[in-house]
Amino acid sequence: GIFIAYFFVNASLIHLRYTKPNAKRPFKVPLNIGKFPVISALGAITCAAMLLYFDVQILMMEASVIIVGALLYKAMRR
Repeated sequence: GIFIAYFFVNASLIHLRYTKPNAKRPFKVPLNIGKFPVISALGAITCAAMLLYFDVQILMMEASVIIVGALLYKAMRR
C-alpha cells in the first residue's frame, strides 16, 4: 500500500504542475526541467517498478482494499 500511495503522490505532483501551474505552493521540488519535476518522475517510476516484485495475490488484495476504500469514501460523502 505504501508504494501505491507514494506513486500517486508523485504522479499527482506532476499532474498538478500542468493542470494548475499558478497555484500557490508552500513547498518547492528541486531539479525541474521547465515545469516537469524530475525527482517526482523518478519516484513514481521507482514505486511502480517495486510493485513488480510482489506476488499477484498481494497486488489483488491491495487493489481490493483500495476499491473498498473508494466505495466507503463515496458512501460517506453522500
